[in-house]
Amino acid sequence: MCPRGDFFMGTTLPLKKPTTFEEQIERLRIHGFVVECEEEASCFLRNVNYYRLSAYFLPFRENAELIPFDKVISAYKFDSSLRLWVLAVIEDIEQYAKTQIAYHLAHKYGSEAHLNEDIFSKNHNHDKFLEKINWYYSENKKDPVFKHHKSKYKGHMPIWVIIDFFTLGSLSIMYADLNLTDKKQIAMNSFLTGRKQLESWLRVLTELRNRCAHFARLYYWLFLSTPKNDIRFENTWKMDNTLFSQIFMLKLLHQNQYQWDRHLKNLFSLIDEFDGKIDLAHIGFKPNWKELLKSKL
Repeated sequence: MCPRGDFFMGTTLPLKKPTTFEEQIERLRIHGFVVECEEEASCFLRNVNYYRLSAYFLPFRENAELIPFDKVISAYKFDSSLRLWVLAVIEDIEQYAKTQIAYHLAHKYGSEAHLNEDIFSKNHNHDKFLEKINWYYSENKKDPVFKHHKSKYKGHMPIWVIIDFFTLGSLSIMYADLNLTDKKQIAMNSFLTGRKQLESWLRVLTELRNRCAHFARLYYWLFLSTPKNDIRFENTWKMDNTLFSQIFMLKLLHQNQYQWDRHLKNLFSLIDEFDGKIDLAHIGFKPNWKELLKSKL
C-alpha cells in the first residue's frame, strides 16, 4: 500500500530499480564520461550518492567531447570546500548584525526592546513574534544562560542576550518588521547602505546560509533570490542570481576589512587549488572578479 497523501496520487510510472556501484560506473560512461580508474570511481560512489552527484553532470551536458570523470569529482569537492568558506564568512556577518541591531534597539528603547510592540511596523505580527521567543526559551531552558536569567531575573532577558539565540531567519524577519526610522539608522550606521538593501541582503543571506548548511549545491546553480543593488556599485557590478553576486553581497555586508581580506586570501587559495579543474564562469565569476571583491568600500 502506498503512503497516504496527495503527493502519491496519480502516480503512473514505476520507480527506477536500484543500481549497483558497477552499474553506476557504466551509466557514467553512457553519459559521456571517461572513467580511467574504476576502483577510484567506485570508492567515490560509495561515499557520495549517485543521484546527488548527477547534478554535477549539468555543466558538461552540452559538451560534445568525452569528459574525464575526475572533472565531476573536482567540481563536487570544490563545491564542498566553497560551502565551508561561505559559512565562515556568514558567521562573521551574523554575529555583527546581531550585535549592531541589539545595540541600537537596546540603547534607544531599553533592555527588553524586543518585547515592545511599538518599535515595529504595522505589518508586524507581535503575537507570533512572542511565540517564537517563547519557543527559544523552551528549546534552550537547560542552557546555563537561560537558567541564570530565570533564577536571577525571573526569566527576563535583555535583547543582547536573547538575540544570540535567534536564527538568521528570525533576525532577518525582525529587522524587516522594524519601523522605518530604525531600519534606516541601522542600515546606514552599521552597514553603510539603505534599509531596502539591508532587508534584501539579510533575506538572501538566510537562504544562502540554509543552502550551505544543508549541503546543497552552489556550483552551476542559479539562486531564486537576487540581492538588491547598492547604488554605490551600480557601475561596478549589477546583482544577478549567480553565486558571484551572493559573494559580492557578502563583501558588502562584511564590515571588518581585515577579516574580509583574510577570507579573500582563503578563497583565492581554494580557487588556485582547483585551477584548470573547474570553470569559474559556472558560478558567475567575471574576468575582473578579484578586483571586484578586493576593492575598498
